Amino acid sequence: MRSPLRLQKSLVSVAIALNIYSFASGLIGVFIPLIILKSGGHLWEVPAFYLTYAVVKLILNYPAVLLIQKKGAHFGLGVAFIAGGLQTLSILGYSTTKHLTFLVIGAIAMSLTYAFLWNSQHLFISEAMQDDTKSSSIATIAIIGQLASVAAPLIGGLVGEYLGSGYLLVLSMLLCIAALIPLKEMGSYLQSPNKQKISYNLHGAPGRDILANYFFNIETVVGVMVWPIYLAIFIATYKSIGVITAIAATTTVLATWLAGHKGDKGQDRTVLKEGVAVSSLIDVIRIFVTSQFWIAVVSSGYRASLAYFQNAWTSMYYHHAKKRGLQYIMSMEIACDLAYVSLWSVLLIVLLTTSTHAFFVSAFLIAAASAWGCLLITKQTK
Repeated sequence: MRSPLRLQKSLVSVAIALNIYSFASGLIGVFIPLIILKSGGHLWEVPAFYLTYAVVKLILNYPAVLLIQKKGAHFGLGVAFIAGGLQTLSILGYSTTKHLTFLVIGAIAMSLTYAFLWNSQHLFISEAMQDDTKSSSIATIAIIGQLASVAAPLIGGLVGEYLGSGYLLVLSMLLCIAALIPLKEMGSYLQSPNKQKISYNLHGAPGRDILANYFFNIETVVGVMVWPIYLAIFIATYKSIGVITAIAATTTVLATWLAGHKGDKGQDRTVLKEGVAVSSLIDVIRIFVTSQFWIAVVSSGYRASLAYFQNAWTSMYYHHAKKRGLQYIMSMEIACDLAYVSLWSVLLIVLLTTSTHAFFVSAFLIAAASAWGCLLITKQTK
């Protein structure tokens, strides 16, 4: 009988490193808006923080890719994890001093983290993975991370509630450093240096894929960044947000395993369509929920649908990246950054000129429409 979880040997060390970092970021990620607001910050500072991150990442992406190409994916992940530690340290500085300079530094550190993290991860995994097990390998990495994501917000909520945000941020920073340890094992699996000439343009991927990735990131940033702002306002306690997020995370494990199982049977496209339809519906339903119970239900439903269709999305992405090379990743990351910048710009303008209610309704409706754009991604070919 085939094991439900399969992972290539060449991906073990990177999976361990990524999931230690995922746990570290999971301790604080959903609480960043709450930390800012409880520290005396204004609501507009939260989207401004994320907009700063998006603009700086757009600038840093190209030099990050060139460094990763020259130094290797393990180098890029190391930079990402160190920058992640600096991000938590900066947010700690803001929470204790209330000085906006620390928020700006934190946003810049966050952009460094994800410029190096995503590009290194995409490059290494797309080159190392085997086509016959790609969906299940991706699912296994995700499921391990999702098990951690159940515990991380719960632990983070309890630490934040009873010990304070300072202890929570220090714990996250120490785990960022611990994520560096498994990277030394990646060396024996590194590909020969990538000699492909990389340009900073959108020509490395088909136009359909560029648009699909733009819409994918619009939808997911609302689900994973805007929704915690909603929780920070309407739930407003570390413990309750942690519990709701942990409950939601439990739904992702089965959804991811099912998507990986169907993906290995060549049903990635079907998985993508089903997941997109459910995610879009949930984005609309978000507008109408008010009680903690229904907020938990919506959180759980979205996390499951996102995990389901994201497995198919990632499988297709890595399939195309393996065929087209690093330039494909570069072009897709530009589309990602443009999505972040445009969304946060629009939402910040809406918040400053209208109301908090309009801010959230706009975000949820934009996400619901954008989800369908994910279907533009080109089909996999042999």
